[in-house]
Amino acid sequence: MKATKYLSLAALALMGTLASCQSDDEAAVSFARPDNAVGINVTVGSLKGTTRSNAIATDDTQREFNLGDQISVSTDGQDPVLFQCTDADMQTWAEAEAGKFLLWTQNEMTFKAYYPATNGTSMTAFTLPADQSTEAKIALADYMTRQQTFYYENGTDITLNLERKTARVIVRINSFTDQYDEGQQTVSNVRINSQFSAIADGNGQGDITEVTPYMQGTGGQGTSYTALVVPGYDDSGATFITLTDALNNTLTVKGIPELEAGYSYTFNLTVGKNTIQVQSVTVTDWTGETLAGGQATE
Repeated sequence: MKATKYLSLAALALMGTLASCQSDDEAAVSFARPDNAVGINVTVGSLKGTTRSNAIATDDTQREFNLGDQISVSTDGQDPVLFQCTDADMQTWAEAEAGKFLLWTQNEMTFKAYYPATNGTSMTAFTLPADQSTEAKIALADYMTRQQTFYYENGTDITLNLERKTARVIVRINSFTDQYDEGQQTVSNVRINSQFSAIADGNGQGDITEVTPYMQGTGGQGTSYTALVVPGYDDSGATFITLTDALNNTLTVKGIPELEAGYSYTFNLTVGKNTIQVQSVTVTDWTGETLAGGQATE
């Protein structure tokens, strides 16, 4: 027999959980939480220090979810339930829709979860947003999933350790050559290319996607541009970074490098009138810790 998906209103009435009528014309309904309802806690990060939707953060807040963030959680025989972050400071979660619960129906159950809970996203499918120009938009590119088995005898709550499926690319304007006069040392229209446009069954799919990154700075020295991209193997013939200098020259960095999910890659650039020089590439985990041998091939 298929397991019960949600408690119906009739079942709640039999349990005596309907609130008393407020008037002859109006009634308030209170959905009591069943004893076998599944509660969730969420951690982010595995050995690589992956994080949540604070995709641009470099401190402890990158490990946290924001108020209102939603995660889809499902288990065998039951419809998925959206859980929403109700307290960002305490990192607490509750069902997003009143009266809809995941229920423990046997001692051992396997749960599947993914973030962000947006249309077209699932445990096996994700389309990379091309516009990541704001904190809210880059958060939607922070695709994470997790499948874990839990036991009811350990309590009704489960702790899901989500794993990141994208890589972070940071392009930092390190310096300009002396070819530029004072006031000309700025860039604009920075774009970062992802080797793939989507993820399907854990693999990159689709064509190269041009991403509008999140900018921190005014376009001058020290400005950084952050994008989340679909990991892939190196493609030496593809354009990786494009930008426009103050003289309206379009400059490019060729060659999309091999990138791995859960890692952050910082490319420090020196901008000249005719070329961009990649001065250094640093590879870190998402906690900001530089990895051993963390210099990528330029």
